[in-house]
Amino acid sequence: MTIKELPIPTYYGNEICHVNGFAYAANVVKAALKARLQEMCLSYDPAFDCAPAGTYSPYTPKFGYSSTHTAAMERILPNSRVLDLGCAGGYLGARLRSHKKCFVTGMDIDPVRPGLLDEFIPCDLNARAPSFDALSYDTVLLLDVIEHLRKPEIFLEELRRIMAWNPALELFISTGNIACFAIRAMLLLGQFNYGPRGILDLTHTRLFTFASLRRALRQAGFDVLETKGIPPPYPLAAGNNFFSRILLAVNGFLIALWRGLFSYQIFMRVKAQPSLELLLATAEAQSHIRAAAIKSADPIRVL
Repeated sequence: MTIKELPIPTYYGNEICHVNGFAYAANVVKAALKARLQEMCLSYDPAFDCAPAGTYSPYTPKFGYSSTHTAAMERILPNSRVLDLGCAGGYLGARLRSHKKCFVTGMDIDPVRPGLLDEFIPCDLNARAPSFDALSYDTVLLLDVIEHLRKPEIFLEELRRIMAWNPALELFISTGNIACFAIRAMLLLGQFNYGPRGILDLTHTRLFTFASLRRALRQAGFDVLETKGIPPPYPLAAGNNFFSRILLAVNGFLIALWRGLFSYQIFMRVKAQPSLELLLATAEAQSHIRAAAIKSADPIRVL
């Protein structure tokens, strides 16, 4: 489009007596504050949601400070085979490949840039549970995905059924903590505002606390091996500077005191319990081995 700048006549004469300057200034400050809070994902107003389509992505890499991405990176061993469910842009998988020489398979409804991952499988996780060979992987990632699912309990049950075939396979799962102090403070003020990013993302369909996520995992047949609280991504809101690092340190100390209140996100490392199918298959295989051993040791007794 062609953009033309036009002069706007401005008057500071007798008409100023009809304008309440303090009220006008207060409205300007209020509008600027609302816009800033929306950038920080602490409030949402459609009037400020005016970025052109395709110029804004709510899913960004979170490396270099305490986050779910760094928590996963720290726990994944080099040369591991990783399945990233809901891999978004594939940035975590790409970092695992470059920094830890991992083999990464991504699954998502939207394709990633070619060459970013070792494998990519199109999959709508809301439409069906993923199908994969559990014996081919060491770690499964489900980071910031479960809150987008319409039926997370059924999804977890199906995922556990597949993962149970590999007793060593671990699942790293994360989600927002709806009991975070910021959400509680907004509720105290009568505010419950969804936005383009954060715990109250507009695309989130289910919200969890530490207790409710742990309960959902256990009822689906997972053993919780580790639980960690993640502070808010201050560097995303205020820039990766000294001030944001101080906030991260303070928030980390508060998480140690009261994890359920001061954690912005929940990170858990879990492992699937043996399924009925696995137990039956193992029992059948063991019975065949024992029968063969008995027959080879005493063929007359078997007859």
